[in-house]
Amino acid sequence: MTTIIKFWRENCSPCSLMRPAFTDLKRKYSGRANFYCVSKNTEGITVVPTFLAVVDGKEVGRLTGYASYDKLESFITKWFS
Repeated sequence: MTTIIKFWRENCSPCSLMRPAFTDLKRKYSGRANFYCVSKNTEGITVVPTFLAVVDGKEVGRLTGYASYDKLESFITKWFS
């Protein structure tokens, strides 16, 4: 199953703008992917928001910065088998 990880910070305006879209897509695709949010600095993540797609324990995709609802949804669904 695909795992989507969102890295964000509290004081990040783009992160706040994308929160409703991520929450909606999390509900919409809850049976097809696992969704997690990480709200701290993490090695290898230099830009927030950053979304990682992980399949079988390997990173298969990365989306950084602000993205529209449609772009985020395409990124998430791209990894479904």
